[in-house]
Amino acid sequence: MALAGGVTIEFPHGHGYMYREGEILSRDGHCRSFDASSSGTIFSSGAGAVVLRRLEDAVADRDTIHAVILSSAINNDGARKVGFLAPSVEGQAEVVSEALGVAGIFADSISYVETHGTGTVVGDPIEVKALTKAFRATTQRKNSSAQSALLNRMLATWTPQLA
Repeated sequence: MALAGGVTIEFPHGHGYMYREGEILSRDGHCRSFDASSSGTIFSSGAGAVVLRRLEDAVADRDTIHAVILSSAINNDGARKVGFLAPSVEGQAEVVSEALGVAGIFADSISYVETHGTGTVVGDPIEVKALTKAFRATTQRKNSSAQSALLNRMLATWTPQLA
């Protein structure tokens, strides 16, 4: 068994930020991943953890299983990136395709995708386009997966903004 998690503590708490058009921070202090009215992300305090077990052990012990990790993949799209804080569609599509290949599954078998979902006008469309491109390599079915950005909603609570 293993515990995996992370914590971010903003200090001083509630200090706010200056909004600048075209940058990643939200105009109104709210993060709305994959929403047309979103204007950016925010930073705040939060914590999360998961318990990881080998599948055969969890099944044998009759544990509640919320998800199974079939594979993982990493990459760095380097010079193809849109900018320092934004990846390329190609780089993200490649790493998603690699993870699907390592897992030996097809995109149409996936019913839920947990995403990064920054709420930025640059990052969210890249993420959707990359997932679409990677998924289209193994299926032509449309709207086959629910998409969420739970982690972002968990950590991106309300942050005051300086006028």
